[in-house]
Amino acid sequence: MKLTPEERQTVSDIRHRIAQSKSHNTWRGFIDWKGCIQVCDELADILEDARKYMEDGQYLLAYTITGVVLINAARLASSADDSYGGVTFVKNRVDNLLDEICTSSEVVLNPELADAILSKSCKDALNKAFDGCNYYSYDILLRTARLATKDNVQKIYDTLDQVETNYLASYADEAAKYHWNVDGDWSFEKQSDCLVRITATRASEGKEAADKLINANLQYMEVRKIAVKQAVEVKDFSRAEALCKEELQNWEGFTTYNSEWSKILFDVYEKSGNRKGQMTIARNQLIHARNTEYYDILKKLYMEEGIWEQEYPGLLQILSTSLYPEIYMSILEEEGEDKLLIKQVTKNPHEAFRYAENLVQKYPDEVYKACCEDIREQAKEAGPKKKYRKICSLIKRLYDLGGKEEALRLLEELREKYYRRPTMMEELDACEYRLKNPGKRSGRRK
Repeated sequence: MKLTPEERQTVSDIRHRIAQSKSHNTWRGFIDWKGCIQVCDELADILEDARKYMEDGQYLLAYTITGVVLINAARLASSADDSYGGVTFVKNRVDNLLDEICTSSEVVLNPELADAILSKSCKDALNKAFDGCNYYSYDILLRTARLATKDNVQKIYDTLDQVETNYLASYADEAAKYHWNVDGDWSFEKQSDCLVRITATRASEGKEAADKLINANLQYMEVRKIAVKQAVEVKDFSRAEALCKEELQNWEGFTTYNSEWSKILFDVYEKSGNRKGQMTIARNQLIHARNTEYYDILKKLYMEEGIWEQEYPGLLQILSTSLYPEIYMSILEEEGEDKLLIKQVTKNPHEAFRYAENLVQKYPDEVYKACCEDIREQAKEAGPKKKYRKICSLIKRLYDLGGKEEALRLLEELREKYYRRPTMMEELDACEYRLKNPGKRSGRRK
């Protein structure tokens, strides 16, 4: 199945539109960030045209146009200033459209059309534009692999082998120089290759064959996620738990991945009704990973178990040393622990004004003292007039909180200490005038 002459002309016109857009937005041989935005807007408009062709039933044309857009986006990424993320935006739109095309019943139930799209995708995946960003190749194949059959699946496998060969050839010198392990189990390329093969195997040979491939490649994180999802779907929660715990051991000490797999394991426990497991994960993530989104979760679990009052004091004590002061103080405020909060404000005066209004009625002297310390600290370094105005605004806040004497004494203290800063002296004088003469202006300010 091929494009009709009219469809080929449409694709040619699309290429001309893209070339014109690039030409119009090139300045001295380079596309800057403004030009890149304009070109990406044009590519996005073209994708909308492709969507309309898809909705009209012209799926091969829609796919072909989408492929042209992706190839040009890849070229743009390597040659233009994409600091505003326009190429990423276009890439996401491409992925969404490819998903729609490759899961459409009109495509899936038409073997000739499905084979034409798959064959075209194999050719596109080897385009030289993807040499520096081979994840574009894998992303195309991951979507079209759903259309694989026993008769054409080898095209996918051959293409994957060629993508890997091209990658190794392009990075061979750099890999040797910097001792990169391009064949490592954790490499992005091998994982992506495996994901495409799993998708193609499921489409061409069935779920059983794909599951064997999944179980043989659990060293890849994304493959393991698939295995966990499948285990949960069949309510094999013990296997899902084991898969998560194995991965957590692999990433011990790596906060980002540890948190990600802790979240996956928490979801497994939640779906299996394992409340003890949920509490363990929530507590560990809160205390050791400082992930405060688990505080409310842990509190809810404890309250539902009727042990919140029992656990709360000890938990609060642990959090006082495990969390950053700013985070711990926000929890104290949430729980209404004013006595503990004022102690933290005293130790961390840079947070004084954040909690001043809530605490000043109970602890006025401590609040005023902490606010003065914060202002003194900010006044140590010289700066522009804008900085001195901010300092004066804090002095006014202290005054309005009821610390009138403290504010006026602090003004005098700063005058004596920083008398060699004329700009600061001017702002302090104006501040004092406004405090002593509310409603009156101190004069014209520049």
